[in-house]
Amino acid sequence: MGNYQALRRFAGLLHPRHGAVAFTFLSHKVMRWLVPHAMMLALASNVLLADQPLYAALLAGQIAFYTSAWIGWRCSSRGITPRLLRVPLFFVSMNLGLLLGWWQYLRGRASGVWVRTAR
Repeated sequence: MGNYQALRRFAGLLHPRHGAVAFTFLSHKVMRWLVPHAMMLALASNVLLADQPLYAALLAGQIAFYTSAWIGWRCSSRGITPRLLRVPLFFVSMNLGLLLGWWQYLRGRASGVWVRTAR
């Protein structure tokens, strides 16, 4: 959620007059924060276009990738994560976290302030 707060606060840095700072902020932060939205758009597009062979193959690949992440999550809840499933699990988990943070930000549910855990 804090990522989206930062985007709102520092949106002015995206103006081209900031040159390399604008490019860096866009390419290293903002685009990464938009990946979950692009993933959902790609999935919806592939579902709508699945009657064409290329998009049917892309849809099958997406479903296989998300399924491997889900299987990796199930395995990790049992204490083991097969090496082959670690990348899909990490990628989907991080993007799901970003998506949930975005949703909380939109709903104004939480402040997004980091609080140290008790030890």
